[in-house]
Amino acid sequence: MRNISSHLNKFKPLSLDQVSPQNAPDWMVKLLALTWFIGMGFLFWIYSITDIELSQTAKWFAFFALVFTLVPYRIMYQMIPVDYYFMLVINTIGFGPFFTSLFLMLNLIFANHTVTERVRISHFHLGKDAFNQKDVVIHLENKALSNTIKFRSFSSEVYYSDINESNYFNYTIKQGLFGYDVMSDFNFE
Repeated sequence: MRNISSHLNKFKPLSLDQVSPQNAPDWMVKLLALTWFIGMGFLFWIYSITDIELSQTAKWFAFFALVFTLVPYRIMYQMIPVDYYFMLVINTIGFGPFFTSLFLMLNLIFANHTVTERVRISHFHLGKDAFNQKDVVIHLENKALSNTIKFRSFSSEVYYSDINESNYFNYTIKQGLFGYDVMSDFNFE
C-alpha cells in the first residue's frame, strides 16, 4: 500500500500556467493533422463499400473519439503535456477518424462467408435527391440489394455507359468480422 500512495503523490494538481495550447509540441500538431487526413480518407472510402448507416458510423466515431477521455487527465498530462481542451481535440480529431476507419478496415480484412451473385438489371435512373444527382441508381430483379442503395448507386460519369449497355450486374458481398457486409467486387455484363 505504501508504494501505491507514494506513486499517487506524484500526480499533483496542475496550475494554469502549466497548461496552455502553446505547450503543444510541433510534432503533435503535425501528427494530429496526419491522423485526421489518413483517418478521414480511409473512412470515406471504406464507408462507401460497407453496409453501415451514417448514424452507426457516427456512433463508432464518437465512441473512439471519447473512449480515451476516460483516462484521467493527470496521467495523460504526464505523457503528453498539453491542456485539457487540446487533449479533447486530439481525441476527437486524431483518434476518432483514425480508429473508426481502423475498425471498419478490420471488418473488411477479416471478412468471410463470400456470396457472389449475378442479377438482371430491371431498370435504372439518375439520382433524384441532392446527394446523388450525379449517380446512376440501378434496380435489380427480385429486389436484390433493395435495402442497400449505396451498393446500387454508381457515378454516372464513370459507369453510365457500362450500365446502359449491360443486362446483368455481378457482385460479391462478404460478411465482415463485426457483422457489417462489405461489397468486395462488382461488374456489369
